[in-house]
Amino acid sequence: MGGNAFPDLHIPRISPAEYANLCSHFSEAVRALYGEVVVPPECPGKIDHGDIDILAADPRDETGVNVRSLAAALGARSFRGSTTGGSTASFAVPKPLEGADDFISDKDLPFVQVDVHICRPGTLEWENFTKSYGDLWNIVGSQIRGAGLTANDRGFFVRNPEIEELDRKKAMVYLTRDPARVLEFLGLDHEAFEKGWNTPEEMYEWATHCRFFDVGVFREKGEYLKANDRKRLKLRAVYRDFVFNYVPSIPVSPAPDSVPSREEVMQQALNVFEARAAHDDLLREYRLELKQKQAWDAVSEALSQPSTNSGKRKKGQLMTLLKRRISLKPGVKPDITETDFEVPNFIVENGGLEVEALVKWVTENEVDLRLKIKGAYPLEE
Repeated sequence: MGGNAFPDLHIPRISPAEYANLCSHFSEAVRALYGEVVVPPECPGKIDHGDIDILAADPRDETGVNVRSLAAALGARSFRGSTTGGSTASFAVPKPLEGADDFISDKDLPFVQVDVHICRPGTLEWENFTKSYGDLWNIVGSQIRGAGLTANDRGFFVRNPEIEELDRKKAMVYLTRDPARVLEFLGLDHEAFEKGWNTPEEMYEWATHCRFFDVGVFREKGEYLKANDRKRLKLRAVYRDFVFNYVPSIPVSPAPDSVPSREEVMQQALNVFEARAAHDDLLREYRLELKQKQAWDAVSEALSQPSTNSGKRKKGQLMTLLKRRISLKPGVKPDITETDFEVPNFIVENGGLEVEALVKWVTENEVDLRLKIKGAYPLEE
């Protein structure tokens, strides 16, 4: 959080020498409660630090670690956040003062902000990878997003464009959490990443070797920023330096003869990471859900359209009960406790739906359905 979690406390910037000592000290404190603890490497050339970021996983107590216990281990006076998996807790710890023998008030006491991120099981190595070198993955993430790729705290994903049109989260197909395999797929040098760089410019130059890097896109970012980009530039100094200072210095090269389309990138990813079966299952489920939604939309449109709020509410109740009574998903049995009449089967081979037959049956039986289904009443009083 850059040392901004406790605005009422004095949290001075930390020198590189202090930072190294404090990282070691606080890591040991966290290690008393967690089996895995790591501090991601910072951006090269950083002259000072606003806070200390620590990743932790594998709590030693099987019941978990209470945030207050972690605060006590760190010697914190104040804290925010939680220690559930995937969460980050911030702690304000009094900074050791040389020659200070007496207690001084919190108002005058300098603090160190320690942010401890609790990784979900099996993700610490991956999260250390994506959080290494400060804003580096903001830079790389901006390059790969347009190719349909996403890296988040859970892993590396490819997004199916057909599904993404309606639901971005459901469009994500998990590929891997292996840093070396991801960098190889992106065309980036894993050995150089592990070794690190001496200057931000060396790191920037490494990032531009990503096979999806387009200097023109980043130059446009400097002129036409989306809301997320504006926020990122405001909060992330390294990302801002890359976009406004480093990118303009790069000569615009001729466009490559062949740039892989998003569809081609997806197919490559599914093959390389052996994720085709998972993708095909996801796409099949999505298309089935879409068919079901379209079928129920057609039923809703065909039913009588009430004009009063009461009537609309009762129509909604009728639709809910119809969905419980009529199964449009293969292998899912309907709830037969609500009615005393037979409903035809509208599912055909390969999960297809007889939408016209469904609409026809519902409209022809609308009056009886209102009366016979428990809780459904005439749409208009």
